[in-house]
Amino acid sequence: MFDLQWFGSCSYVQSTVEEKVTSVQLFISVQEMMEAGVHFGHGTRKWNPKMVPYISAKRKGIHITNFTRTTHFLSEACDLIFDAASRGKQFLIVGTKNKATDSVEWAAIRARCHYFNKK
Repeated sequence: MFDLQWFGSCSYVQSTVEEKVTSVQLFISVQEMMEAGVHFGHGTRKWNPKMVPYISAKRKGIHITNFTRTTHFLSEACDLIFDAASRGKQFLIVGTKNKATDSVEWAAIRARCHYFNKK
């Protein structure tokens, strides 16, 4: 394992209690996704044509992502992360934008993993 303290803006929270990882059913609410703005993609001028299957509409110069596909792949990603965590794998959460710093720190502390939240 490498020492993350070498990096200037990182933290690591070590668990002192061994916890057994159990499966958690994830319910992804379309309403919550809309409130979070998950459906807003990149501008219509800056996009990759390979993303066509994942775009459902264009509105005011922005692509709107397909909720059905988003929830499917988000659920699949959560399953992969859960499987890795249950095997004792470690994670690094990175989010250096000003709006993301608090959320990244909160999620990393809650998950007991490494994180970067500053540049």
